[in-house]
Amino acid sequence: MNLKQEKQEMEYDIPYHYLPKFIDGNVIPGLELDWASEYLLSLRLVEEYVEYLKPNSLLDIGCGDGRLANEMSIKFPKMAFTGIDYSKRAIRFAQAMQNTTNVEFLAVDLKHEEKEMLEKYDMVTSIEVLEHIPIDSVREFFHLNISRVKKNGYFLIIVPHENKKLIDKHEQHFSSEKILELIDKCPRKLEAVEFRYLDNNSWIFELFRRAIKNRFYTLNPLWRAFLKKKITYSRGEEGVSGRIFCLIRCN
Repeated sequence: MNLKQEKQEMEYDIPYHYLPKFIDGNVIPGLELDWASEYLLSLRLVEEYVEYLKPNSLLDIGCGDGRLANEMSIKFPKMAFTGIDYSKRAIRFAQAMQNTTNVEFLAVDLKHEEKEMLEKYDMVTSIEVLEHIPIDSVREFFHLNISRVKKNGYFLIIVPHENKKLIDKHEQHFSSEKILELIDKCPRKLEAVEFRYLDNNSWIFELFRRAIKNRFYTLNPLWRAFLKKKITYSRGEEGVSGRIFCLIRCN
């Protein structure tokens, strides 16, 4: 591969040719995701706790296209990472984006795995997954997640807070009280080590967001500053938070 080819190869971190779209006669130059800053904050939090707790292995349940496990596998080359998701299509994306040998992705439905085949991990993450589980199955799914954690390991979850309006694809949103109820009713002894309340869901914050970005215009310098603030805003109050983080120790 010559130098020019190597430069081209470096640009294929993502399939960027798929980003621009032609929709209803309009050119859409790229995807702009309203939840981008929230997702980046989730990645930063996981990285922060991996650095602090130093697990040897991590399982990401509901990994989707695998960004979390793929990025962490690069930053922590001595760790072993596994990402699982029931969506075979998502897993194919995750595998296509894989650049390291210390991560694997599997199409797995936790409910249908044989118990004796379940590998356990030092840390298990569930990033905005529980809200997609039917209400009458949440407790069972939570227990299945916990069953993958080694003794004295950690379960890390991030879910939308009840402060946020429920959207069509979500079954429910959560509060610290709801999470503590799941913990208390688990047959395994668990300890809620830490709660963190993410984002800012107050009407003042939302009014400011709409003032700098709406369907008529975007004030780019202010919008970039706003996104940066959201990515670092991870110690708010529960009453105005948009999401909730919980670190659980599994004894």
